Amino acid sequence: MIKITIIIVITFLNSFSSVISQDYTPIDSLKNLLNQLDDQAKVDIYLQLSWKLRNSEPESAIKYGKQAINLADEINYKLGIVKAYSFTGVAYRNTGNYPEAFDFYFKGLELAKKYNILEQQGYAYLNLGNLYLYQKNHIEAIINIKNALGIANTISNKEMVSYCYLNLGRTQLLNGNFELAEEHFLSSLKIRKAMNDTGKIAVSFKYLADVYAAQGNFEQAITYYDKSLERITKNNDLDLLADIYNKTASLFLSQNNLIKSKNNATKSLAVSKEIGSKLRIRDAYQTLAQIHRAKANYKEATHSLEMVLKYNDSLFNKELSEKILSIQYSREQERKQNQINLLNAEKENQGAFIIVLGIALLLGVFFLIISFRLNLLRKKANIQLESQKGDVLLKNEELNNQNEEIKTIADSLTEANIEISLQKEEIEKSHEQITSSINYAKRIQSAILPDEDSLSNLFSEHLVFFKAKKIVSGDFYWVKKTKSYTIMVVADCTGHGVPGAFLSMLGITLLNEIVRRTDMVKASSVLDELRAQIKLTLKQTGKYYENKDGMDLAFCFFDTESMQMQYSGANNPVYILRKNVQESNLKMAENEKIKLHQPDNNNDYNLIEIKPDRQPIGSYVKEFPFTNIEFSLQKNDSVFVFSDGYYDQFRGETGKKFNNARFRKLLVSMADKKMGKQQEILEKTFNNWKKEKEQVDDVMVLGVRV
Repeated sequence: MIKITIIIVITFLNSFSSVISQDYTPIDSLKNLLNQLDDQAKVDIYLQLSWKLRNSEPESAIKYGKQAINLADEINYKLGIVKAYSFTGVAYRNTGNYPEAFDFYFKGLELAKKYNILEQQGYAYLNLGNLYLYQKNHIEAIINIKNALGIANTISNKEMVSYCYLNLGRTQLLNGNFELAEEHFLSSLKIRKAMNDTGKIAVSFKYLADVYAAQGNFEQAITYYDKSLERITKNNDLDLLADIYNKTASLFLSQNNLIKSKNNATKSLAVSKEIGSKLRIRDAYQTLAQIHRAKANYKEATHSLEMVLKYNDSLFNKELSEKILSIQYSREQERKQNQINLLNAEKENQGAFIIVLGIALLLGVFFLIISFRLNLLRKKANIQLESQKGDVLLKNEELNNQNEEIKTIADSLTEANIEISLQKEEIEKSHEQITSSINYAKRIQSAILPDEDSLSNLFSEHLVFFKAKKIVSGDFYWVKKTKSYTIMVVADCTGHGVPGAFLSMLGITLLNEIVRRTDMVKASSVLDELRAQIKLTLKQTGKYYENKDGMDLAFCFFDTESMQMQYSGANNPVYILRKNVQESNLKMAENEKIKLHQPDNNNDYNLIEIKPDRQPIGSYVKEFPFTNIEFSLQKNDSVFVFSDGYYDQFRGETGKKFNNARFRKLLVSMADKKMGKQQEILEKTFNNWKKEKEQVDDVMVLGVRV
């Protein structure tokens, strides 16, 4: 069966012949195949991973692209090498590292010419044209794009033709030629619809929306941005998503709809940070600065402008350094060439003089003829030197102009730095006030969470490992004793810090209210009611542009007399640690959500996982009633509920995640110990894993022994 699967995958990979061809093979499936394939097939897998992740995880795309380069070079896989340079360049472009992108694009073009791979030459020209557009060098952009279009028509590559029309449209849009831009975008869209390529159709819709937005046609622009968004969800193009959110924010700002404008700009910033795109982050802060200025919120506007300058500096300084190096290199080359020309001229004159002298001594009769010939040669050499001198003067004039331009830019940066310095003191004062307020909020949050006495009264043994990423946390835990049940909850709210803390306070308040005013006897009913109250409070109606705030949550009812537990979960599971489990007693066949994890050879404890419903507490695309699961407990069972912050933490040296499998093994390894000792092990293991690495999320682990 494995051999058949490999043959099918290799056959599919052989069809992956275009730089931008579309497929929907899951990324995890591609990774799992790497150890089963030969070297050439591995290169194709690396290429697919690099292309799929170029917009959503460009740093990972760079890693896979370089792995493809190394392996393809090792096995002399020429097409693979060329594609790998192209894909890696695209990923570097998406991070805002334009010099590296240029290097990889040019290398890919040279190799495509060397190996006579015409299709890849076309894509290399297209990539270079795209990058020149980012740098606003429209002349070079058009030259490269038209080179690509000529190749695309020669080899009848419709996909490449569609890209060429799209980028020609972008040049016209940037130059204000809206009718011609729309014509090019529609030509691209027509080809892509014929190919039924959802992802590329989304891109064409987005650029048509840009044209309508530039013309002030608000309704039509929003319509086409919506059309693009409908298709992005199927393609996971996060760079495009960030751009659309920001463009939509600008449109709503032009209509003075500051709430929708800020919501979209905030979404754009979040997605941009997720993919690490400096260009998109800068654009999002630029829009936020305009929004805060419109709201007269000058402190926030100042902060946003400071971030714009920071990311502008990051992008601009690279370009400026490249420019200075280019000028210095040009000057040095011209100086050396002038020296060579002068030396050649001197040698030529000296040689001519010796010849004249020799001929005069030996053949005086020919003196006049030779003298006339030498005069002609000397005049010709002087004309050439005068021409070269003019070229040198012209070059020097260009360099002087460039120096003036650089000086002007440097002066502008100096003025900006002075302004930032003047604002720094006010920002620091504001920061102190904000930090003081957040610390006060932390004390309030700590007071609301269950204390040690409350937990000790309800459970014979317990542990709480609670570690906020920032001062306050978006994770919370909650316990409650009712007439019929003891309740235990752990929740992970959207975000962390102050936004997450607000949601956690809302969650605790609503849980208290629901349990107080109702006599619900099913865990799932509480989750259904909590979701309804969250959506009502946050005014969520299911529209795509609304906030998707909410929480993931594990909810447990305990009846300690009958030793029965009810569980219902929103994306968060529950783990039960039990000694010497009899698999037949778990009734797993009756409920597919119950899974038994077998112990290691030297451990008698099993971990039983009860899986959650894959939906949050909050607005969701496909909502359904939460599932209620009843489970029989045994004396000395340990029950754990937790957020994902523990096993999502990256390792200090390698950046590797702790992951869920390692978390389960840790729980099993310490299951025979007292809960107090287990809490020490959890904290020590987490800190040893994290070391100096930044904590990625709030961490919450709650365990009880029944």
